[in-house]
Amino acid sequence: MSGALKVSVTTPSDREIRIEREFKAPRTKVFDALTRPELVRQWLLGPPGWTMPFCEIDLRPGGSLRYVWRHPDKGDMGMRGTFQEVVPSERLVHTEVFDVDWTGGETVVTTSLREHAGRTTLTLDVLYASRDARDGALRSGMETGLEAGYELLEKLLAGAAKSSRDMLRHTVATLAYRAEKVLRDVPDSYPQFRASPSTRTPFQILVHLGDLMEWAERMARGERRWQHVASKDWAEARSRFFRGLAALDAALSTGPTESMSEEAIFQGPVADALTHVGQLALLRGMAGAPVRPESYARADIHSGVVGPEQSELRTEFDGDASG
Repeated sequence: MSGALKVSVTTPSDREIRIEREFKAPRTKVFDALTRPELVRQWLLGPPGWTMPFCEIDLRPGGSLRYVWRHPDKGDMGMRGTFQEVVPSERLVHTEVFDVDWTGGETVVTTSLREHAGRTTLTLDVLYASRDARDGALRSGMETGLEAGYELLEKLLAGAAKSSRDMLRHTVATLAYRAEKVLRDVPDSYPQFRASPSTRTPFQILVHLGDLMEWAERMARGERRWQHVASKDWAEARSRFFRGLAALDAALSTGPTESMSEEAIFQGPVADALTHVGQLALLRGMAGAPVRPESYARADIHSGVVGPEQSELRTEFDGDASG
């Protein structure tokens, strides 16, 4: 373990211990790491030398949990409990009792998760059977064991965040590739084409795409603010859209610690943008200038390539792939 302890241990009452630790991850990811056996076994280990050969979690009120730790010199240590309350990504309440009952009776553990700007504060309130049991836990050097496990959890979450960010960057590159094809060589009448009185024109959709990319870039830097910006013509709106893509990719590539979660960025502005690029393709067909079909699974798409110049290595074909 390196550096000062990041875990905070306090005593709110004669029978309680409160444990707090912040993680650079959204609370959905932290909750998964607390409740999925294949993840729990990777970090809930305490000091070096311990493994967790058995982990079973029935995540529902009334469901049971069972952990068994193993040390080559100290043997096995088992613990069991029951979930009393389960609020996904927010709160867990469960009981705990060890096979060798060193805590002097059953404890009740309340886990709370609070998220702000992509960071999650984990709070554990542990209620012991007596003051003596609580004091015994405090004398055990629990801070060191907790921090050892939480450092493993921090590394696990960092690895998951990198994987999510890499996937999001590739999604942004895919958006750029598809958008460049739809926005290339459009007829002069296309920007103001209107399929019906109640639908937006391609120009209006493109302006909205620029708003979405700038919103996504702000989210990647920790800000949720939405702002609409007008464009005077198609060329200006197209340039702004690709500038927004480049700014978003740059923010994702640096991985700022105060960013919103990758999931939030994807499910909001990026998914919305993919939908609107599809609308632009549909409107091109209705306007008499259809986009030629392509096998996008074979497309030459690479993370970081998000500008208006895209690969010319395309596997296009004639006809309708749905037929």
